[in-house]
Amino acid sequence: MKIMMIDGSPKVSKSNSEYFLSVLSNFIEGKDIVKYRLSKKLDYEKIISNIKNIDILVLAFPLYVDSLPSHVLEFLSILEENFKEELKDITVYVIANCGFYEGNQNKTALKIMRCWCKKMNLKWGQGIGIGAGEMMGGLSNVPMGKGPNTSLGLALEDLARNINEGSSGEDIFTIPSMFPRFAFRLAANRFWISKASKNGLRKKDLNKCIVKQ
Repeated sequence: MKIMMIDGSPKVSKSNSEYFLSVLSNFIEGKDIVKYRLSKKLDYEKIISNIKNIDILVLAFPLYVDSLPSHVLEFLSILEENFKEELKDITVYVIANCGFYEGNQNKTALKIMRCWCKKMNLKWGQGIGIGAGEMMGGLSNVPMGKGPNTSLGLALEDLARNINEGSSGEDIFTIPSMFPRFAFRLAANRFWISKASKNGLRKKDLNKCIVKQ
């Protein structure tokens, strides 16, 4: 069984999507796994040249306005135009993460992927919607399945089990475990205030309205 994992983040390195895929791959044993980034047009060519030889596609991306990043949509359109009848034996699994606390904010993006799979005659395997993606991606020092990573670890283990078996499962939506929403908001506010300070701005500057002249 050959598995292709694609990091659909626009970041060229150290993306949260890349981190979630690396954790997932640790749960998958005895499988041939190839990984690609989708941040540059050159990456498209490498993927396209190998995609007809895989059994499973795992796509990870950050949420952009309740949807997929535009370059990921472009890439999916290219596959649709060129390989609609050639990829039908592939099973697709998706990991979407968002900056919102609630993982179910990714629901629309997963539905978009389901529709694409249906149009491409591909088998839908499973989707995971990860809430507080930026926070979860920054907890690599916390053991997966422990503390705030408890529910995320269980979700990724379930996804890995379905990939290992080539089966389908219900979509899973996660929030940080043992980390309430009010604490997340406080941490997020401190993060943005710190970012503003590093760029010569004050807290009140974050609330200014930008008026077009």
